[in-house]
Amino acid sequence: FMIVDGMGFEHIKAARIYNGQKPFSFEKFPCKSKVTTCSIDGADENGKCLSETQDVTDSAAGATAMAAGIKVKNGAISQSKTHELKTILEILKEQGKSTGVIATKLFTDATPAAFISHADGRADTKEILKDIFEESKPTLILGADNKLHKSYAEKSGAYRMVGNALELKSLAKELSLKPCSGLSCPKVYGGFGEWDMIPGVYANKSGLILEINSQKEFSKLGIPHLSEMTDAALKILSKNDKGFFLMVESSMPDMISHYNSQIEATGTKAISVLIPEMLEVEKTAQVIEGFIKKHPDTLLVITADHETGGLVVKSDETKCLGQKKCVAQVMWTSKKYEPTLESAARHTAADVPLYALGKGSERYCQEKINNIDIPNLALGN
Repeated sequence: FMIVDGMGFEHIKAARIYNGQKPFSFEKFPCKSKVTTCSIDGADENGKCLSETQDVTDSAAGATAMAAGIKVKNGAISQSKTHELKTILEILKEQGKSTGVIATKLFTDATPAAFISHADGRADTKEILKDIFEESKPTLILGADNKLHKSYAEKSGAYRMVGNALELKSLAKELSLKPCSGLSCPKVYGGFGEWDMIPGVYANKSGLILEINSQKEFSKLGIPHLSEMTDAALKILSKNDKGFFLMVESSMPDMISHYNSQIEATGTKAISVLIPEMLEVEKTAQVIEGFIKKHPDTLLVITADHETGGLVVKSDETKCLGQKKCVAQVMWTSKKYEPTLESAARHTAADVPLYALGKGSERYCQEKINNIDIPNLALGN
């Protein structure tokens, strides 16, 4: 599963315009759909979103739907009112498959957390960490971290620890030469710190640096790109003869969309910050697509947990349409949580895109699906 947090159809459209109107590779996947995203308060007893519902999901409920196939209240991490909800990652781990999560924010953030932990509230970081390292114990964890996260991983004693891009690449190369089976496969933890989104420009510290930063900055800080983490993960997890499950999150389109007005207050267009993230999404999708060409028994699903920011592309006002590196004219239309500059823009109830490739992808060839269908279709239910 590849989840692009906050991505709506207009996010892809803006990036496509920058790409000279050339469709991205994932837009050509054989199966596409639209996904409804309401959380439990906007759904009927069968989990179907009520027409005209204004119930807007958060990442916790959205990711829980995709991980466990059940609607929950906003803020809940794969947890109902009465019990923990078994996730697709946990189901496949029981089959002996290797499991992994990748995120460009902290791996205890709502989306990755919903696949590897259970908590009443998304802010219960210590409970989430305890659950990850004492209960679910995924084979691989890659993403942003801090001292607290690292301490739980080290205390577990189960993980090979890497802290920069070169170490990750080297370990992936080493482990790619070693077939393994089931739960005996080596565990890997790659924590790459917590940084300002755009050092020296925009100081929101929420995960790894943004793609608008130079390659020199990535190299200086030792931070791998999402595509590099994904490539390493595939090399490591695919050595398990029983197969694997991997959740890859591009976390930052959501953050950029939430804080579009704050970014623009620095003198930088938010859409110009978003586009490089979307180009890295494309690069990461191509890495997985290349893997599927060699391993056709693999399923890839690309989607989003919800749309953020109410992005609207104004094609008729975009003078450079059709040219390479054309930055579209856009509007961010969603209201803020509070009427202040510091407040974030809200999520919206817009349907989000889904693209599927590989074995079983035909199950997703539907005009519209519910987000709770995503794991069930993957499992063949």
